[in-house]
Amino acid sequence: MAWAVERGIITGVTSDTLAPQGTATRAQAAAMLMRYLEGLA
Repeated sequence: MAWAVERGIITGVTSDTLAPQGTATRAQAAAMLMRYLEGLA
């Protein structure tokens, strides 16, 4: 999780809070995947 936060792939619920046990919507999952793939280019 720290790796993904450092690279901007995931963001917190607020500016200083993550919810690792929370659920992600389809849109949130798609956004994380796109940010990951953009980082590979």
